[in-house]
Amino acid sequence: MAEQFDINEAADGEAGLEKALEVMPDIVITDLMMPKMDGVEMCKNLKSDERTSHIPVLMLTAKATVESRIEGLETGADAYLTKPYNIQELIVHVKNLIEQRRNLRKKFGADAELGPKD
Repeated sequence: MAEQFDINEAADGEAGLEKALEVMPDIVITDLMMPKMDGVEMCKNLKSDERTSHIPVLMLTAKATVESRIEGLETGADAYLTKPYNIQELIVHVKNLIEQRRNLRKKFGADAELGPKD
């Protein structure tokens, strides 16, 4: 995966959030269970911050229950994969989420017209 993407890593959720604010990545892949700040809290922080709310979040977890998946998705995660996951499936999710965001940027960036305020 490293040969296809530029990857930035962080040791825990708190460091991951700081790194995301610093780097402004195309996507964040997070584990649900992490020290200092879990993936749910990190996702909530990313999605509630105007600077990072557009960044897709893909959550990985060993928790495979429906309740866990719903909790992850309700925080704003764009995708939720259970461990063990297939690396090809992960790559397809990453590519699709990045492409969807690029398409949205093109569409809404081209349609946006700035004019004087009434």
